[in-house]
Amino acid sequence: MTRTFILAAALVASGTAAASPERYRVDVADGHRKAILALERGPVETRWMLACFDEGPGHPARWVIRKGVATAEPEWVMGEHPEGRFTLATRPTAPLFMATAGLDGCPRAGVPTVRRLP
Repeated sequence: MTRTFILAAALVASGTAAASPERYRVDVADGHRKAILALERGPVETRWMLACFDEGPGHPARWVIRKGVATAEPEWVMGEHPEGRFTLATRPTAPLFMATAGLDGCPRAGVPTVRRLP
């Protein structure tokens, strides 16, 4: 019994280190608007920061930054914020970014450049 307990404790103590989260930078633009999305994907959740810039006519150019946490899903990030939502498909063959109209300064849709960071 004691040997079993010691062996189990040793296995738990020497367990594998937690996998480091995957980090990405996503760039997307549509004319006057551009967005930079930073992602940190872990096994359970994806932390995101979305920075949007609009330099279109009729208003001053400004950055709008939003942050949040989404459920980790393979090949998708679905971010929700009180002002609106965005969806990012990260498939290498068909990346796509879409945002609701409530996310001021953000492109509504576009083909993003997705880069994995070290």
